Amino acid sequence: MNVLPIKAAPLLLHAGGARSHPDLPFFDDDDLESWDNWLRAHRLEVMRVWMEDDALAVDSYRKFLAGDITEALSAWQPCKPDGDYAWFLLAVFDGREGPCAYFVRSASLFF
Repeated sequence: MNVLPIKAAPLLLHAGGARSHPDLPFFDDDDLESWDNWLRAHRLEVMRVWMEDDALAVDSYRKFLAGDITEALSAWQPCKPDGDYAWFLLAVFDGREGPCAYFVRSASLFF
């Protein structure tokens, strides 16, 4: 399978303030195999950032805790993991364990 690399792009806004990369397909929450296969096909490694752990997300997290989930997700600009510029934002959403963001970067060195 010849898959083009995914590059950083403006995220698409979804209902409830969630956002995702335009090339990210929808995956069912329990379909980890398809998610892993998609990451592998695109040679991406992923890092999850939780809103509650993001030092710059204090205001967004307060909004989330107050029940304004849409505003909290829409306003949140997650910090890149370790400040590494190779990471780019893939998705922002309210996961099962709270609001989180997925960052990805090329993992071609590992394949």
